[in-house]
Amino acid sequence: MKKTIFLAIYTVAAFMLTTGCGDELLDKAPYGAMSEATFYQTETDLIGAVNAAYGPFFGRWGGGIYDNLVIFSMGVWSDDFEKGGGGPTDQGALEEMNNYQVISTNSMALAAWNNAYSGVFRANKAIEQIEESSVASKDRLLGEAKFLRAIYYYNLVIRYNGVPLITSTATAELKNVSRSSAQEVWAFIEQDLKDACNGLPVSFTGADQGRPTKGSAQGLLGRVYLSTREWQKAADVYAEIINSGRYSLMEDYGSLFVNQGSDHLPESLFEIESTSGKSSSFVGLSNGFTPRDVNGWGGVGFCVPTQSLVDEFEPGDLRRAETIVMEGDMLFGLPYDPAWSPYTGYNTKKYMYGPEIPTSETDANYKVIRYAEILLSYAEAIQNGAAEKANITGLQALNAVRQRAGLQAIAALSFEAIVHERRVELAVEGLRFPDLVRWGIAKEVLGANFDVNRDEYLPIPFSEILINPNLQQNPGY
Repeated sequence: MKKTIFLAIYTVAAFMLTTGCGDELLDKAPYGAMSEATFYQTETDLIGAVNAAYGPFFGRWGGGIYDNLVIFSMGVWSDDFEKGGGGPTDQGALEEMNNYQVISTNSMALAAWNNAYSGVFRANKAIEQIEESSVASKDRLLGEAKFLRAIYYYNLVIRYNGVPLITSTATAELKNVSRSSAQEVWAFIEQDLKDACNGLPVSFTGADQGRPTKGSAQGLLGRVYLSTREWQKAADVYAEIINSGRYSLMEDYGSLFVNQGSDHLPESLFEIESTSGKSSSFVGLSNGFTPRDVNGWGGVGFCVPTQSLVDEFEPGDLRRAETIVMEGDMLFGLPYDPAWSPYTGYNTKKYMYGPEIPTSETDANYKVIRYAEILLSYAEAIQNGAAEKANITGLQALNAVRQRAGLQAIAALSFEAIVHERRVELAVEGLRFPDLVRWGIAKEVLGANFDVNRDEYLPIPFSEILINPNLQQNPGY
């Protein structure tokens, strides 16, 4: 059983780093062992500290903030997907999210909390050590660590609303820490991302490719401003990305999600690195999406598209066939049979490797922030009254996304057009449910089972409440 993040990560770390306690003989470090006092001395050491903060991104089946179960959970929490799998008892935590019957002991709520705070702790450790250093790359390393801390807090605030703001590795007050408001968390993320924008380079090459850049930080900062409804700030930061000329839409939408040739393309602002063939890395989506118990493919059939999502695609939209497999399509060289997905008759295709060769591995990196999102978000800020700052209009930005999908341009921006385009463009990318909540239409869209006073956020894990009664539970749990 996983320990709580406050006890397991902070307390254990504090214990390991404490000296001068107990018998003198036992206090002696083994020859050759690293210690707090000797490790964080060189640029290489500090890079290692930052690298460690990426760890909670990865894993499979609940082992990381961007692993397959977490991605499935964000899908089934919305109206885009049914859980699928082997029935109601298969990954019951996802079933609870699928039906808006989440309880405070939900294992997915606990895993997302633990993984995110593990990342926060590691980023805090790196930031503390970098701030005390005088290495030449200090600004860049601080920017990288602050971006990582910001993305972990982003994942926390969209799931739990206000959460404890832990800004150091000091442990004295953690047992009594209280939740900060959502506004305070968003403001903290904003400042970290502003600092990251100032410290990060515009690009990396070679072995460093894949680390966050200034554009990564700007893209996440734009999400912050959309979430806090600061439309002009959103338009300004998105305009800077657009006007930079560093990013562009790829001609072939489907090529973004298939194999290693889709990685680090001009459309990507930030992505989670995949290491094919290693079960500890981000590789499980293809296996998770592939139809269950069919033709020896080894799939488990999670996250199956709803009829509602299928119907959202306009006739002629090239994105449909790259997002959803349905009758009349080919899968692994065979005509797709709707019986392979008995829940809805459809199957997710995005991030299914191949599709010629069935495999459990996902070669393509997971795209966290894409230029298409930037264009649609800029259009949304303009539709909400922000002044045009980019070298294209908000309408042109939205129409660029439509035209890449083979569709006709629309004549005017509207809320309905933005909702539509974001849904079909960004399916399987974890944004639909947070979008519905920030738009205030979650109840309208998600139906009778959805309690707007409860289900917009997950519960604070019950095990955390037991240890720290100052962590007030979310309403309804």
